[in-house]
Amino acid sequence: MESSGNTLAQKAYDILLNRIITIQYEPGTVLNEQGLVSDLNISRTPIHAACIQLQHDGLIEFIAKKGIRVTDIDADFIRDIHDMRAMIEPYALEKYGCSIPKEQLLRYLRQFADPATTKEALFDLDLDLHTQLVHQTGNRLLCSYFDTLRHHIARIANICGRRSTNRLAASNKEHESLLIPLINDDIPGAVEALRKHLKNSREVACQLIVIDPQLSSIEDGGGNAEKQDT
Repeated sequence: MESSGNTLAQKAYDILLNRIITIQYEPGTVLNEQGLVSDLNISRTPIHAACIQLQHDGLIEFIAKKGIRVTDIDADFIRDIHDMRAMIEPYALEKYGCSIPKEQLLRYLRQFADPATTKEALFDLDLDLHTQLVHQTGNRLLCSYFDTLRHHIARIANICGRRSTNRLAASNKEHESLLIPLINDDIPGAVEALRKHLKNSREVACQLIVIDPQLSSIEDGGGNAEKQDT
């Protein structure tokens, strides 16, 4: 493709990626390229290129005679994601956590602890912190892999955040428990806190996505469970 085509493909990719990870397109949603052409006002070739990349990322799948389907998140997928996180993130923190600038860690801590920080900002902050831990390794292959993994982490976090008002507050406290020892150069304490956080995240994801996806109707009167139109 020419440069303009690449630009449009990137634009289409960014829009569709955002809709998938923010659950505007929920897992299992079926789309079609012609509908996306009209919706995004972008021609079919860059739309198709964007979809191929999203398929490579594991976020959509092409279904013969049906169109495009946003991939499901099931128990096996949650297990796979968290098995990888449990191997990557504690290693990165143990080996390279001490090199993260203290002012950056303090910024994270202040924002997690600030009740004025919006829900959307907290989701971004959460993902940014975990990505920073991995990128601190400087390992290009590991960082590239985690950058793809983070799309799935964001999807899971957004679903859990919508289905439970309690999880976000608990997650903030877990991040504070990770950051405080890290700021004080207590790497073993930070690693232990991270492992607990990842374990809790895994258990909550299984509970809210697999075991009891209607939990939000109990906690929030169904308000946060309302699906967005696609």
